[in-house]
Amino acid sequence: MPLLQPELLRDIDETTRGLGEIRRRLAAAGFKDVDELLALADRLREGIGSFAGGEVEELLGRVRATVVSLLEARSVFEELSRMKQAALRADRDLDPPV
Repeated sequence: MPLLQPELLRDIDETTRGLGEIRRRLAAAGFKDVDELLALADRLREGIGSFAGGEVEELLGRVRATVVSLLEARSVFEELSRMKQAALRADRDLDPPV
């Protein structure tokens, strides 16, 4: 039995350090303790459960489509801006020096 004692003590020490690290990270994230985190998880599960089957996926699809549209619009505006700058440079180059 004495051979197991050092190993058991080492396991207890590692577990204690691991729990301390979990507590530290939870505190850094704004949680008082594990119970508060579990309560939040239960609330999230309950809230998400109130959505119809594909409702969240449909909303995410709409958001993604909107983001794609906005990125495309930004590209068009950037291209128009480049064209405007090129036209202004060309116009300046055509003007005779004064």
